[in-house]
Amino acid sequence: MKKWRFSSFVICFFSIYLFFGLFSLMTPNGQTFTEISLPPASSGPLGITAGPDGNLSFTELDANANKTGNITFAGVITEFNVPTAVSGTPVPDILANNSKGPITVSSKNPLLITVSLDAGDHSGENADWWAVAMTPFGWYYYDVSSDIWKPNFVVTHKGPLLDLPPFEVLNQSGLPIGFYTFYFGVDMNMNGNLDLDKAFYDSVDVNVTQ
Repeated sequence: MKKWRFSSFVICFFSIYLFFGLFSLMTPNGQTFTEISLPPASSGPLGITAGPDGNLSFTELDANANKTGNITFAGVITEFNVPTAVSGTPVPDILANNSKGPITVSSKNPLLITVSLDAGDHSGENADWWAVAMTPFGWYYYDVSSDIWKPNFVVTHKGPLLDLPPFEVLNQSGLPIGFYTFYFGVDMNMNGNLDLDKAFYDSVDVNVTQ
């Protein structure tokens, strides 16, 4: 219990140094502080959390860093590169009420789901298009021909990729209470079946409350 309290205090204290690119380590007696700079001079720790091994994990606040890291109480920093999308691949995007989520919305208020796609270097190539949702009562899919969500897990559209500007697939209030995950993506094997090894997709979580 003492270890948890100490780690929690250190995490809170670290937030003060977020934009200075520094870690401040305090010894258990509460008397000694050591400031440790992250390797990129422009980077600062974000999303700091205590790991099960007693060390601290963080992400680096720097558009060019693209890394996560781990620091021990001895001040040893280990960084890990975060994989990014390969240049030229399709990039789907889905938003809930103009947010990447997760969001919470009252059933009395409207929920707006929009999707968009950057086709990248694959513009014109045939693909399966998917707009589906895991709901409290099972899978639903967006039927583009009728502009209606229907029960089942079925492909939304089959056809060539193109750059799709933000497109509204849902704008509705009165949804039943529960957790929803909306998915939008494409897979490059146009056969009406979901081929995950050829898929590019995005998702957003929504909690509908009373």
